Amino acid sequence: MAIFTDPIREHADFGPGDAEWLHLLVGDWQMVADLAFADLALWFPHPEFGYIALAHVRPSTTHTAFHSDFVGEGIRSDLQPLVDKAWNSRSIERSSETNWNSEMALRVEAVPMVRNGRTLAVVTTHMDLSSSRMPSRLELTYRQCAYDLLRMGTLGLWPDFASPTGSRRGAPRVGDGLIRLDADGVVQYASPNGVSAFRRLGDGESLEGRSLAEVTAGLLKDRRLVDETLPLVVTGRMPWRSEIESRGVSLSLRAIPLRDEQQRFGALVLCRDVSACAAVSWNW
Repeated sequence: MAIFTDPIREHADFGPGDAEWLHLLVGDWQMVADLAFADLALWFPHPEFGYIALAHVRPSTTHTAFHSDFVGEGIRSDLQPLVDKAWNSRSIERSSETNWNSEMALRVEAVPMVRNGRTLAVVTTHMDLSSSRMPSRLELTYRQCAYDLLRMGTLGLWPDFASPTGSRRGAPRVGDGLIRLDADGVVQYASPNGVSAFRRLGDGESLEGRSLAEVTAGLLKDRRLVDETLPLVVTGRMPWRSEIESRGVSLSLRAIPLRDEQQRFGALVLCRDVSACAAVSWNW
């Protein structure tokens, strides 16, 4: 996605790989919007408008906060102080007041995307608070996952250039199934669709509290046919994709390691049943 025009580039103090890093962010931030149940917008300084919106993504897990397209427009005056604060502090900033648009109350956070010690842009998250209710465990887990990824963005640790790019058959999304692992690869949480995906492979027990690597190993009958990337994906150690097949079911897996300044503290594993895709590909 082309998010930088020539006039923007003239004002950007980018080093090697900086523009590509932000392009990688926009190419993968649908995942964060879905996890956060929030719209995301990417802001970049502009001499005339203060900041200009370079990109916007709507969540597929809830309704959007913005029905009109504001990409290419300047920032609202009430939002700019929060974005300014995040840009300068290089840390996540939350609005002290609830923002209202014509239809809903929004909680807004500003997240600086920092690489090599320099803020390159700011992501704002806009989450609807108007339909107040007790959030489910799924929602709480998803939001924590979104926060962890955005926090990694402030440290230059996400997005990762080692992550898969471009289209690939059956690339898993949040809604297809999500599993959160701890640092040892033990399942802390599995979404209902994630549990269902592994049950179709033949695992009939609860995933939580078990090593995902041991679960997948128990499902494989012929380990000579195993994708060599699979062990590093199901342990959450590398930001790669892999596949596992069992009982005629094919599951596409994608791992996103979670890190802080010192260590890897967990991982997300997205999973998607691609059996139908495999059949179509084979028939073709």
